[in-house]
Amino acid sequence: MNIIIVRLDMEAIVKLPEGVNFNKVGELSKESRSRAIEAAIAAIPQRIEIFLDGDGEAPVSVFFDADEAFCVDEVWAEGE
Repeated sequence: MNIIIVRLDMEAIVKLPEGVNFNKVGELSKESRSRAIEAAIAAIPQRIEIFLDGDGEAPVSVFFDADEAFCVDEVWAEGE
């Protein structure tokens, strides 16, 4: 089976229950950053079938290789 690889540039908005924590120099804390990345990656299903052509047709299979080292570019905090 041939596969097609599509690299996506996506943004996830993560709202941690404890809010956003900053370190002493005003940057996003390591813990908040790590928890936000973990939550965003966990929100992406690893394997899913999409029925692009309707329920009666064969589905398209999609696998997401969601790994922090591969897919995390930037993490920052913004006010609401």
